[in-house]
Amino acid sequence: MSAGKYDFTIEQGATFSLQVTWKDSTGTPINLTGYTISGKLKKKVTDSASLASFTCTPANQGTSPGVFTISLSATTTSSLPVFKGVTSDKEKFTCVYDIQAQTGSTVYRLLEGVASVSPRVTD
Repeated sequence: MSAGKYDFTIEQGATFSLQVTWKDSTGTPINLTGYTISGKLKKKVTDSASLASFTCTPANQGTSPGVFTISLSATTTSSLPVFKGVTSDKEKFTCVYDIQAQTGSTVYRLLEGVASVSPRVTD
């Protein structure tokens, strides 16, 4: 199963949160019990260092199978790079991310894409 593709914007200085549901090819949610979910944000795919690591929190799998939330704290988003003097969406800083789930030695890439960072004005 290929990773889903989803692009989003992170607002600098604000808490970022995105709820995701992992489903199989028939559309049935996959129970995440026993899985470890992780994700990183990088300037470029080839960078060895990441800009940030997502906090990945599964929902109650008994009532919401396949559901988890990825998040970044306001402190973390404050430290993300941005272009100064932004006047349009085309000037937002962009980076790449992916999210994976692991159980035992098996790793699944769940989601990947581009994250834009929107600069804040108010400190």
